[in-house]
Amino acid sequence: MKRNQSINLSSSNIEIHKKRIAYHESGHAVAILMSNKLKQLPPVSFQITFKNTSQNANPKSSHGYTVDEDYSAIVNGGRHIKTIPKSADCLSSHIGLYIERNSEKNIKDFFTAFETDVINLLIGPIVEAKYVAMSDGEVFNQNLINLDALHNYGGSSDLASINQYLVCFSKCKDQQNQLISKLLTQSFDFINNTSNWKKIIQLADYIYEEDIKTIDSKQVNLLLNS
Repeated sequence: MKRNQSINLSSSNIEIHKKRIAYHESGHAVAILMSNKLKQLPPVSFQITFKNTSQNANPKSSHGYTVDEDYSAIVNGGRHIKTIPKSADCLSSHIGLYIERNSEKNIKDFFTAFETDVINLLIGPIVEAKYVAMSDGEVFNQNLINLDALHNYGGSSDLASINQYLVCFSKCKDQQNQLISKLLTQSFDFINNTSNWKKIIQLADYIYEEDIKTIDSKQVNLLLNS
């Protein structure tokens, strides 16, 4: 989960972009914490690191700034599946070994964790898209945002990771599309939940207003439960 891109921005737009990043990463963080609780999965730790772009921005001209890789955020950890199998065949072999050593319930938990990882990746750029739409006074719903559109909301790294999950899930494109369609719907349902959205706003505002450099899962949990 990495939010990173090269952009040319005016000083005022830098702040807008920082706010978008705050919402994007807040979406990931809240999703990781809340999805685990909702689906009764074991907790996973994570740390979000932000670069201080306000100090690293270099003037390009009197009218704008060039912000390169200094303008970035990345989530370390936060996933249940530590190593993604490289193909559907590898996944089948992995599951076969898992079945030999574990109960049927644990196999179900494995696939729940697998899908949850994908949802948590999706939620970051979807949250950013919702924030942008609301800021512009535009309508936001699932019919207006498809998977490819998430590239416009800092989602390129997230989508690359999601593709790895899909490739190892099945060789069949139709099955991949069915899975991602289901998980997109669940992701939108998550952020459209009033309680979840309030938590996302609370964390995003804290990240932005306090100019946070790093924050981990324990700190996020304390903040949201204070």
